[in-house]
Amino acid sequence: MLDRKSVVHCCSDTKSWSINFLKERENLAAELIKRALPENLRGRFTLIDATDEPVARVALHEGSLDFIPIWAGEGFPKDVEAALAVNARAVAQRPEHVVVTARRLSSGARAFLEGRRISWTDGTGDAHIEAPPAFLIVREHDAVRRQRVHPLFRWAASTGALAEYLLAGLTQDPGSLPPSSDGHTAVRIPPSGQLADVIAWSPGQVSKCLQGFDGQGWTVKTGPTRGRGAGREFVDPGAMLTSWGVWYAQRANQCQGAHGLWRDVDDFVRQHLQGALVDGEWAVSGWLALAQTAPFATDVPNLTCYLAAEVYDDELDRLMSDLELRRVSAGPRVTFVRAEPQVLAQRRDEKGVPLVSKIRLFGDLLKAGARGADAADHLRESSIGF
Repeated sequence: MLDRKSVVHCCSDTKSWSINFLKERENLAAELIKRALPENLRGRFTLIDATDEPVARVALHEGSLDFIPIWAGEGFPKDVEAALAVNARAVAQRPEHVVVTARRLSSGARAFLEGRRISWTDGTGDAHIEAPPAFLIVREHDAVRRQRVHPLFRWAASTGALAEYLLAGLTQDPGSLPPSSDGHTAVRIPPSGQLADVIAWSPGQVSKCLQGFDGQGWTVKTGPTRGRGAGREFVDPGAMLTSWGVWYAQRANQCQGAHGLWRDVDDFVRQHLQGALVDGEWAVSGWLALAQTAPFATDVPNLTCYLAAEVYDDELDRLMSDLELRRVSAGPRVTFVRAEPQVLAQRRDEKGVPLVSKIRLFGDLLKAGARGADAADHLRESSIGF
């Protein structure tokens, strides 16, 4: 049996180990920030052990730059969310000074952080660090740099719709996926007029969007400038998907939340929703679509359902009444989303339920917080493939 002295000694050792472990993480996080700095600033770097949280300070000729290093382990979205929760006060009070670090931040984690304008760096040497008033570091490997948006390119409704349609087309035929981003591929992109008919934008606007994609290195023109033989091919769909995902995760959809009483989401869809809607005017996304496409979570907490624009605009109240649903502004069990043309044009059938494309599903999962970002990474690796 341990006596009181032994217990006190044991507790003291445990506390000492915990403090040392935390110090090691703080030191590692600070070291990664230091590595990301330009060489002329590394000699001015000091880790200050402040009372509330450690501060990594860079002395300047006038004043200093302060960073709050936060360690996020392996760098998956769930690791990042947990690290931010532990350091909630610093994130809330001084978000512009926070720098999240990890061994290797996943693409979902990077999108999660950039969507919240939080700086980051990791063990690969990649970094995106901003600090007031005008300090900026963007250091990335070539493969990642291609995913960044050229300053002259801007995501908008038209470019977003077109990119989604083109990327979803690739997922419908896995055998046609480009093997890498190092060379041109034989995956040809349909003519502007054909694309315009699907996404409901003018051929001229579609042509401008495609030129923007060319400028990013995501697509390339082939053959003569005009006429027979002129065309366009994919070069780097993976980079396009990453960039599109960052934009889409921050974009607000037109939607309405609702609440109802049912036990199982899948049963509700098959026994009630399916009978209330006409085929072709709806499709499921979110956790249920993920469960049907690439199982990841054991539970399906809520439902996301896209409706054709005319149904959403004219029949939503009738539909909710028929299904005994009531409108809510928070905590919905079902969210109805007004569908853009390409969303329903690319719906797919899984076990008798219409689902959105894997690309739209990827984007919707990125909107669902850190758990959703983890699920998006899983979907991308296991089912999208680029």
